[in-house]
This record gives sequence, structure tokens and C-alpha cells, in this order.
Amino acid sequence: MGLFAAPLMRIQRRVLAVEASLRYCLMRIRDSAESVAFFRGFKYEYECCAEILDYAIWAEYKRTSIRLLYSIFTVLTQKGVDLVPKLILAPFCLQGKLDYGTVHLAGSLFASVMDSMMDLGQRLPQISILGAEAIRVEELWDALRKIEEEGKGDDAKSEASTGTDPEGYSDIEGLSSSDEAEVDLPEEQLHIEDIDPVTSNLRLQLSQVTLFPPFGKAPLVENLSFELLDGQSLLIEGPSGCGKSSLLRAIAGLWVSGHGKIRRSNLQRCFFVPQTPYLCLGSLRDSLLYPPREGVEEPSTPLIFEVLSKLNIDHLPKQFGMDAEVDLQKILSGGERQRLNLARLLLQPKVDLAIMDESTAALDEENERTAYELVKNHVGCYISVGHRPGLLACHTHRLQLVKTTSDTCRGVLTEVGAAGQRDRRSTM
Repeated sequence: MGLFAAPLMRIQRRVLAVEASLRYCLMRIRDSAESVAFFRGFKYEYECCAEILDYAIWAEYKRTSIRLLYSIFTVLTQKGVDLVPKLILAPFCLQGKLDYGTVHLAGSLFASVMDSMMDLGQRLPQISILGAEAIRVEELWDALRKIEEEGKGDDAKSEASTGTDPEGYSDIEGLSSSDEAEVDLPEEQLHIEDIDPVTSNLRLQLSQVTLFPPFGKAPLVENLSFELLDGQSLLIEGPSGCGKSSLLRAIAGLWVSGHGKIRRSNLQRCFFVPQTPYLCLGSLRDSLLYPPREGVEEPSTPLIFEVLSKLNIDHLPKQFGMDAEVDLQKILSGGERQRLNLARLLLQPKVDLAIMDESTAALDEENERTAYELVKNHVGCYISVGHRPGLLACHTHRLQLVKTTSDTCRGVLTEVGAAGQRDRRSTM
């Protein structure tokens, strides 16, 4: 039994560890599904999960193999246990020193002892699981104690005490299960077309676009129409809940609840910077080049350092290295994560249209101005969602979403007259 106990416990620890890694990877994707969809990082995330899943299958195969060998050993032992005392006492019986009754009694006692040992042996898989889980709990306890000793216990406690529902659900005010069944969703859907950037300088055009919330009858945005040319930029403003982010999702093709027509540059030449920064599992280089694009040459390391320096985050390669695996999503501050997302945009070779959803909300004004200057010089056309007054000077046009008496929103488009704008063509 001792021959199988140690390897079974080792492989059980591997199984528990890889299952935890797979759950963590899947939960990150679930929590950042919209950001992954904006970046079109499905293939990268699939490959990461598939790699962990392959290792999980291998670990389970090894565990099953050890259990099978142990089962065979147990069966053979049970079959041969009756012969052991008889083989040992047979010479004494043949010499007349022992009678057959004594040999039979010794065999019965030996079988009783072996049955007790076999009963314990049959529980070896459960014992190994318990031992592996106990070791993992001990490792977790040691890690928490180390964090507490380093004075980081308060930070860990604040992260653990966020106001999210532990089951992952949130209540939607005014929507019950009966309401959901009675809602009539609009039969029409948004129609999206690609624009050829070679034959046209048009980058985005919306024609009579109306957006509906999920399971809702009243539109968020109604009859919105405008167009955006190369060299122009648009700032979208409005109160919370008026449909700013929903409009960006519709442009990206992630929101189809509504009707109207959207024409925009091909998705391969569009780049979205979502409201919640997302950094993939892997190294700093992996996060900067996320998602990898087939047929596109990776930027050189000097170019990466140059972009990071312009965004004032050139300390990150010195701190974490470029190729060492680290969970940057947990370590970096909100401002650093947003600047990494912007660096990702600036490292893209061909971007006709950039769409940024409050992508500088965590930055101070100086870093925000620097970021927009870099975006303006790199991207032909961009759209931003924001609330700060200083953002207006970084755009050529402004779209204000204003709520009406019917609780829907209409768009008010104006041209920004600030000096120093790159292009002021009022063609919207």
C-alpha cells in the first residue's frame, strides 16, 4: 500500500492544482467576456484554456492509471492471501509438529488481519485526496500568513469585500421572470456593413440607428445618424445609462438589439479599447500584443520600449521583464492597466478607426493629454466616450446624448471649434 500512496498523493496534488488553474482561467474570461470580444481574442483565450485542459486530462489519466494498478494489486493480494499462512506452516504440518486444525486456525486469523488492512487499502484513493487537499490548505494558509506579515492583509481584505453577489447574479430593477416572458423583442436587427478604406475616406456611418436594452421595449437611443471621415474624431457624452457604451457595442457588432444601418471600417482595421482594461494571462509582451494576429509582423522590442516610454510606463519592463509570466491584471493599478491598453493600440500597425470607452478615466490630466496626442498621431479616426471637460479639446466633433421626456435619448451633434485640431470637416 505504501508503494502506491506517495505517487497517488503527488498526482492528486497536480490534479487539484490544474483544476484550480482551469477554473481561474475560465472565470477570468467570463468576467472579462466583453473585453475579450472587443479585442477579438477568442483564439488566444481558447489556446490558453486548451493547454491547461490538456494538462488536466494528462493528470487525470495518470491518476486513473495509478488507481488501476492499485486495484489490480489489491485483487491479486486478496486472491493470494489464503495461501500465505498455509505455505509458511505446511513444512511444520508435514513434520507432524502441527495438526491441520492449527494450520486452519492460523489461516483464519491471518485472513482476518489482512481483511482489515485491505479495507484500509481500499480507502487509499480517498485518503490521498484528503492528504492533497490538506497540503493545499496548508500552502494557502502559509501564503495568507506571509501576506499579513508583509502588511498587505488590508489590501487583500478590500478586494475580497467588493459588493458583488457571491452567486454572480445581479438584480435588474423592475424586471421579474413574468415580465421577461411577456417582453416582445424587436424583430429587426442592426445591419452592419464594412467600408473599403482604399476607395473611401469614410470611416463610420450610422443611419437611423435605434438601440433597445435586453428584454426592454423602450429604446435607449433613437434615430441616431452621423458619419465620421478619416482625420476626424468624435467625443460621445451623456449621463450614465443613456446608451454610450451600448452604441460602441453596436459598432463592434456585439449589440444587435435594435434596427438601422451601421457602416464602418473592416474589423481587422478597427481597434477597440474597452472601459474595463483586460490583460491576458502570460507575460508583459503577451499583454501588449494581445491578441496575436496572423500575418501581422510583431513590433520590435525597441519600438515597444519607445511606446511604453511615451506613455510613462517604461518602468514595467524593468520591474517584470518582457517575457516572464505574471498576472498583471492583479498587480497593476487602474491607470497602469489603462495605459497598457493604450500601448496595445499604439503598437497596432494599421488602424483606421479606434473606439475608446472611457479608456483614460483612471489617468491624471497630463497623462490623458499625452495619450490622446499619441492616439491622434497614430490613428486616422477615433471615437471616445468620456466625461471630463478637457477631452473636448482632443476631438473635432462632439455627440451629446440627451434624454427626452419619453426616457429615450437623442443625439445632438456639434463641431468643436478648438484651435489646433487636425481636421475640422463638418460632414456629419
